Amino acid sequence: VPGVIDNGVCRLSHRFNWADVPIAAMLAERVRVPVWADDDTNAFALAQQLFGLGRHHRTVGALAIGAGISCAVVIDGSVHHGANGAAGKMGHSTYDPNGPPCECGRR
Repeated sequence: VPGVIDNGVCRLSHRFNWADVPIAAMLAERVRVPVWADDDTNAFALAQQLFGLGRHHRTVGALAIGAGISCAVVIDGSVHHGANGAAGKMGHSTYDPNGPPCECGRR
């Protein structure tokens, strides 16, 4: 899920206009299996360490460039979220103050 995820709860996703959506619990109830949820870049980095090119490495980093830019670090199979859950969040950068608004509504 693109956004800020905390223990399976999407605290904020501008892409989906979500705030405090318990996405993991909702999916688990629907599919009747345990569900883990994290942001898309963290999930990608973890998948690379478990199954991809990073499977023979202790530490894996990932950089995702799409609608936004984010990065993630996985160490020994554990996603590094940082003290405030915002590790890898690149922030909001304006490159054209007169350009179209971002999906978050800012420029």
